[in-house]
Amino acid sequence: MSNVKKRLEELRKAIHEENISYGEIAELQSLAEYIDKGDVELLQWAGVPEFTRKISVVWETDDEVVDLPKVVEIDASIDDENVSEWLSDEYGWLVSGWYPLDEEVN
Repeated sequence: MSNVKKRLEELRKAIHEENISYGEIAELQSLAEYIDKGDVELLQWAGVPEFTRKISVVWETDDEVVDLPKVVEIDASIDDENVSEWLSDEYGWLVSGWYPLDEEVN
């Protein structure tokens, strides 16, 4: 874990020096789960949405056994009328229905 924190600080330095590569941005995105929730700078560079919400999803799979998530965290800026379309685009399966599990979380 300390190696991850060290690497995050190296990436922060590259950001400050305006010397960060596309590969390093992709690496930062892959390390997003290790970034402290209060570290707005790295979260923004990692492309993490500022606010998200959790939803429970019922997928339309025609009884095919598929490994799809039952709970998905989505960007809070996605309007309710566009959630099913976003989920279908993201996962490649139709949605029978969904419902929110909580309000906006940070």
